[in-house]
Amino acid sequence: MLIIYTIYLRGKNTSRRYDEELMGYIENKDISKVIGNIKKFSDSYLKIYELKNRYFYLLKYLNHSIYYRLILTTAKLHEYKEFDKLLEILVAWYYQNWIAGGNAASIKQTSINIANSIKNKKTIK
Repeated sequence: MLIIYTIYLRGKNTSRRYDEELMGYIENKDISKVIGNIKKFSDSYLKIYELKNRYFYLLKYLNHSIYYRLILTTAKLHEYKEFDKLLEILVAWYYQNWIAGGNAASIKQTSINIANSIKNKKTIK
């Protein structure tokens, strides 16, 4: 979950290790605020596992789950209004990539971009 949180904070692909990225974020910050933000993120992360949705069950079968979990956790954290539609779109997109032979490299940056759009209150089409 902390890797997903680090990607969420960074908002872009990085060549640095995730632990270095997270430590860079924590340095010179009020630790109680950092812990509070991590708690909010982890609560949102846990909410996606409470879903009783057929589209979410379909996502569970995919490799590289870190990327769809990033998007869904971001959507829960920011109370994305079209969450159910987002799930449907993600299933279609991830399965199309999987069938086409896609791998982590082919979905990573697009997934990060989708999460950034949700953070910035943009509609996903």
